[in-house]
Amino acid sequence: MKHLRENFPTWVFALVALLHFSYLRLDIPEVDAAQLAEISRELMLSSNWWELKFLGEPYLDKPHLLFWLSALSMKIFGVGDWSYRFPSFLFGWLGVYSVYRFALLYYHKQVARTAALIAASFFYAYIATYDVRADTVLAGSVMFACWNLAAFIAQNSAYRAVLSGLGLALAFSAKGPIGLVAPMFVFLPAFFSLNLYRRKLLFRIPLLLLFFALGSFPVLYAHYKQFGWEGLRFFLWKQSFGRVTGESGWSNNPDPFFVIHTTAWALLPYTAYVTTGLFKGIISFVKGAGREQYSLCGLVFTLGALSLSKYQLPHYFYVAYPLAAVVAAPSFFYDSGNQRWINIINISLNGAFLIISLVMVMYIFPQTLMVKLFCISCAVISIYLLLSKFPFKWSLILHFILLQGILSCCFFPELLNYQSNSAIGKHLKGAGVKQNQYTVYNNWRVYSLSYVSQTIPYITNVDEQLALRCSQKPHYVICFEEDIQKIEKICGQPSEKLLFLHYPITQLSLSFLLPHSRPAVVKKAAIVKY
Repeated sequence: MKHLRENFPTWVFALVALLHFSYLRLDIPEVDAAQLAEISRELMLSSNWWELKFLGEPYLDKPHLLFWLSALSMKIFGVGDWSYRFPSFLFGWLGVYSVYRFALLYYHKQVARTAALIAASFFYAYIATYDVRADTVLAGSVMFACWNLAAFIAQNSAYRAVLSGLGLALAFSAKGPIGLVAPMFVFLPAFFSLNLYRRKLLFRIPLLLLFFALGSFPVLYAHYKQFGWEGLRFFLWKQSFGRVTGESGWSNNPDPFFVIHTTAWALLPYTAYVTTGLFKGIISFVKGAGREQYSLCGLVFTLGALSLSKYQLPHYFYVAYPLAAVVAAPSFFYDSGNQRWINIINISLNGAFLIISLVMVMYIFPQTLMVKLFCISCAVISIYLLLSKFPFKWSLILHFILLQGILSCCFFPELLNYQSNSAIGKHLKGAGVKQNQYTVYNNWRVYSLSYVSQTIPYITNVDEQLALRCSQKPHYVICFEEDIQKIEKICGQPSEKLLFLHYPITQLSLSFLLPHSRPAVVKKAAIVKY
């Protein structure tokens, strides 16, 4: 068992990294990720990188760091799905490395390696690589800042003070004040038990603040340059704290337990170990014991603060989740197999992951015979391992890797066939259709259509404007199938019609997942050529 503990994570890391990398190739999903990708593309083409625009109009919502990084990536590698995601992929793995280095300050090396493995293979981590928002860069930056702040407290090093300031600046530039609030929750409780003056930490703090100020200046200047003082107020207050006070106007009335049930699935397959680590950490905190309370405080207080927001989405909590890996690692690494309830959960999850994997390739989106045989072989091998008393916790990782492999290689590629905007964008680009040669009829979101076709669509629901544009042939009209007859009355008989499957893929339903009921809920989008 000791040999297994020391060597198993090494090659699993390679599998996990390969799975993350495989997500980079997939089409960017609607809605938010495609919008952010399009903003990055327009910024890349602009001569003014201080001002953000979306479909040619000024954009004020997310800070600039993600857009600067992705636009630079596109400048180097060209516009594409993977070039948009690549900087966030790097920041995600910066967060994994920071988890390792943070845990190494307080735990045995193998526990730190386990923490890094857990951080890399949480369910949310794969989703964050696929559906890239600003939160992936934010989480990596926050964890980098937390590692260096912890090292600064332990070592009182000027080097660590500089890196802490830069890490905080990156987090701040990624998504505003939450990039500072999360590290504050990690370390503020601990400061009450530290004699900062005696440890001479206070003499290094101005250096930390200086590099934070230098690193934060570009994003502050960009907001001021484009929107003036109102832009700064929006960035520093309204967009973040305004969601708690109600000033921002954003509200989706989340249920009181939204953060709990979201965290439960986001931290799979390690939810039970995180729960165990939380209880043990709280007990140690009350007793004044434990190797470190930073990760516990950061996880609990950050999630608690975010739960106060009147507008909540799952990716808002990503900022705290790397700390959950540090909380879970000791319970996972050491002998927790004698806890019956954890064994029951692990057995249940092992079975669930296997069943879901087989259902996806056999029924939801049936795959080729070779893929089916491969999955069945994996299932047989895994059942044999379980019967041979292979540790449940390691089989749990293997089954989850199998599930993620199927999601990346089988499920998501099939699912993205129903994202009509991407398919239409690819057709327009392949046909060499220029920006002024097509019109989007009626009001629908054109984020991925714009990004994939590398154009800014003209959108109208005014019949006279549509008729005028269609008279300038060749011209293409993008619409839903039910609008075709109306368009024919306005513009006449088209020379060609192409249909594409359409379904909002981020709003999956049982009716869509079941093949026999899927045709009833899938619409069709069209390209009508004149």
